[in-house]
Amino acid sequence: MTAWEGCRCACSSSAEFRQRAVELARVRTGSIREVAESLGISESCLRNWMSRADIDTGSKPGLTSDEHKELVELRREIRRLETENEILNVPPRASPGRTSSQNDLPGGAGTGRGQCSL
Repeated sequence: MTAWEGCRCACSSSAEFRQRAVELARVRTGSIREVAESLGISESCLRNWMSRADIDTGSKPGLTSDEHKELVELRREIRRLETENEILNVPPRASPGRTSSQNDLPGGAGTGRGQCSL
């Protein structure tokens, strides 16, 4: 998921449309509201796109779209690894008919494995 996809405006638009809308808003003499209305999007949506474009070009501080995408992926990987770690750290339960001390013996009790034969 890119940072652009996080925009919750009524429009479902391509990256090219967003880029052109931002360019149009910057070169037009009209207000951002007027530009947004002429494009059929909300003013807040256009302002978000403009802010995101400023961050991506480095003219405004913040996480770029690529950095945001990487952060989301890394957080997802951390959650997956934490879940796996929790699963691996759960102590084994005793099997039915066996005590936990029997389960702790190598090969299990009464199996013939792990016992000395003379």
